[in-house]
Amino acid sequence: EDEKEPVASPYLKQVYEQMKDVMESEEPYLFQLCGENGRGKRRLLRALACRTGNGWVFVDYRGIKKLGQKEYSEAFRLICREAAFYGFGICFSCFGWEKPEELELFYSQWREIRQSLPFPVCVCTEERQELIPVADCSVYRYVMPPCTSQERIDIWKNMAKERQLVLDAEKYGSRYRLNPGDIRKVFSGLAVSGSNRMTEEERDILVAGLVQNVRKSPEKGSLKPVTASYTMEDLKLEPKQRET
Repeated sequence: EDEKEPVASPYLKQVYEQMKDVMESEEPYLFQLCGENGRGKRRLLRALACRTGNGWVFVDYRGIKKLGQKEYSEAFRLICREAAFYGFGICFSCFGWEKPEELELFYSQWREIRQSLPFPVCVCTEERQELIPVADCSVYRYVMPPCTSQERIDIWKNMAKERQLVLDAEKYGSRYRLNPGDIRKVFSGLAVSGSNRMTEEERDILVAGLVQNVRKSPEKGSLKPVTASYTMEDLKLEPKQRET
């Protein structure tokens, strides 16, 4: 897939050098690209494809991991056939598992096809997902850290320019700690809101509302009330302290 290199990818050169070295070896391997959802992992791989002249078959792993074993194997075979036909690598995005047998199913398919693929298989995961201890092949792991303030500013500037929107990219990039995917969602809202006709104050209110909408809500149920039988009378206090 053809795409310009993302502005917020100072890691592109590092990933490129890592993958280039490994691709030149004859050993089959998995490449694990870690980072929070929306960090820009797939976009980084597209930019990498522009540099190497190769491409990727992108597969949302959530769509196949719930299949039965027979259907899963068939889907895996079709994906690999597509990649081999074009000479592309395979990228499983949103890769994850809840049970060891789910991961073992993936490896069982991987063992069958890894010698026949000309290019790597990459899995995009959250940082906490660990492949190395359970893999029976080489896994090269690269972690994309959260965006820096300057990266966020550059993304705001670039997206505003692409969409011909007038806004203070430095203010919003510094104020809101969003990843690239969430910033893109904010711009989708700005594009249909006539923000260029707004005053700066109106635009600030609009952006704040859009940011609130795209931010993830904290998981519910993680805080639980703690009951205790203690009262103020149980506290060992000096008389003056008790009075206060």
